[in-house]
Amino acid sequence: MADRIYILSIGSINAIGGNIDQMSANLNNSKTGLRRSNKFHLNLSFFITGEAIIDENLILNYSKKNGMQSRNIILSDIAVQEVLCPFDLDELKQYRVGLFSSNTTGGIDLSELYFNGQPEYMKQLSDHDCGASTSFLINKYPIFSYNTTINTACSSSANSILLGANMIKKGIIEMAVVGGVDTLTNFTIQGFNALNIYDQELCAPFDRNRKGLNLGEGAGYLMLASEHIANKFPHLIIGEFLGGHNSNDAYHQTSASPNANGNTLAMQGAIINAGINKESIQYLNAHGTATPNNDLSESIAIKNTFGEKVPIINSTKSYTGHTLAAAGAIEAIICMLSMKQKTIFKSLNFNASIEETNIIPNTNKIENIQLQYCMSNSFGFGGNCTSLIFKSNP
Repeated sequence: MADRIYILSIGSINAIGGNIDQMSANLNNSKTGLRRSNKFHLNLSFFITGEAIIDENLILNYSKKNGMQSRNIILSDIAVQEVLCPFDLDELKQYRVGLFSSNTTGGIDLSELYFNGQPEYMKQLSDHDCGASTSFLINKYPIFSYNTTINTACSSSANSILLGANMIKKGIIEMAVVGGVDTLTNFTIQGFNALNIYDQELCAPFDRNRKGLNLGEGAGYLMLASEHIANKFPHLIIGEFLGGHNSNDAYHQTSASPNANGNTLAMQGAIINAGINKESIQYLNAHGTATPNNDLSESIAIKNTFGEKVPIINSTKSYTGHTLAAAGAIEAIICMLSMKQKTIFKSLNFNASIEETNIIPNTNKIENIQLQYCMSNSFGFGGNCTSLIFKSNP
């Protein structure tokens, strides 16, 4: 049985970076990755999206080497490569390593190309399922003794982190690569637009006049390890995963409950499972999608949990867009960067607070702040809510 769970490495690709260093630089410069673009194959330039920073020639070369693959597979592989970079893969084979990946869009991007008149993509239709990227990773990297794919909508990769950590604590595995991936597709963009929650301008999390989200794409993964294994790699330790909690209020297919029951239970349960006081939380990376329903419900949950003394809050979806299954892992990585750099990045596009709760996200970059504990929220469709708590490495 493992008592403590450490984070040894991180990897990500998203709208503000093709790797962790690029991502960190853009966060520090308050530079969003959200934009209108004609580059992406969707050709939906009137939608603002967070396209992953990736050389399109890399995709072509990747396909030549590995066969035509979905964008999910390519993005997940790039992020996992960064996670595994500090390790000797042959050395990792001596440990029980799990892969806990999450995804919601599967191979929809290739299916859309096929149905739009490109028959060469027909053989890829069998790779439509959410587990295709997981299968690719376990075949490419023969280090995993256990794997699974999670799809709980927007809380997916947060639940991957939670499950991987619990498996380590139970002694079933010793290390775990945890996270998720999702890519932009016409299906998801039009789906959110049909719900009238897609903002045609830059999203404004927690703003009184918010109109909706901007979707993004990306992948984010972390390497978790038991204390016994982490002690073998002391130079790699980034931080510690203290605990988390998953709840479900089952209120509505796409809306959070007005009294924020599920969100509140997740946050309060995470604090209990982490074994700390709520006053210890200094920074909260909010789910913060900028939809009217979500931001109001989450801000109510924040008040339910912390009272009037709330931690510093931001929503980094104003940089990356909402990356769906990848969001929880990408935002956990941002928590790691904040603690390591002693910096809380500003929340973009905020002007006035929500009248009902007066929650005000951090609108200025804060530097030289000693962060010991932070929380990350991920709330998905169907009321699936997960909160995670991390501790900095001394």
